[in-house]
Amino acid sequence: MTNAIFNYEMTSAQFLSSYCIFSAAVGASRAGLPSGRADADSKAVAKAFKEATKGLARSDLASITEYLHWITTQPGCVESNLTQAYATEFRLDRAMGRRGRELIDDGTLITATELCLRAGFTEARLLRLVHERKIFTMPHWVDGVFGDDYYPAFFADSQYDPARLAAVSKGLLSIDGVRKFRFFTTENAELGNQTPLKILATNGEHAEAVEYEQKLEQVLLAAKQFRRRVPKTRLSL
Repeated sequence: MTNAIFNYEMTSAQFLSSYCIFSAAVGASRAGLPSGRADADSKAVAKAFKEATKGLARSDLASITEYLHWITTQPGCVESNLTQAYATEFRLDRAMGRRGRELIDDGTLITATELCLRAGFTEARLLRLVHERKIFTMPHWVDGVFGDDYYPAFFADSQYDPARLAAVSKGLLSIDGVRKFRFFTTENAELGNQTPLKILATNGEHAEAVEYEQKLEQVLLAAKQFRRRVPKTRLSL
């Protein structure tokens, strides 16, 4: 992989989900094929890719295009090479970890004291929820986090149902907090290129309970797939 693909300056949520966007383009092109055909022509593929990357920043689109060009020059075995896939995931997570100070400064990550204050938790309850994996902390190796416990602020955001956030966090099992954070905040092809947080947000709207449960089930299935593909290697900067 070229170093440019994982440059620290190119870590927007949409760029981090470039694989998901490309996957959606492939799915769209296949879905549009006439019955009996297994391969799309170049126009169909180009149209699907254009639709899937609509609204993407020019710099991110250039990076994705470079990545796709790199893929097409590799041997056919690359697709099944788990080592390559793990390396990609690992680098994305390290890039996220390097953004720790930025995420703290803009309020995306908050201290335990602030989380308890906003959510109405006692410290004992917070510790219990962390133990049950219903809330997760960012590991201390993350830039700016060393020495303190920091949590995603969305756990105290009123637009999310705490029980549903807890279910997804628990569904991600014991994977690293950085990887859990990336799952919640990055567009996912299995969710229509939306983030799990966007899917789970209520935004003050009143919808049928069945509809929200269906959304939760979608996110939990995506979490299961995410959990299966992330590396087991311990993260660090």
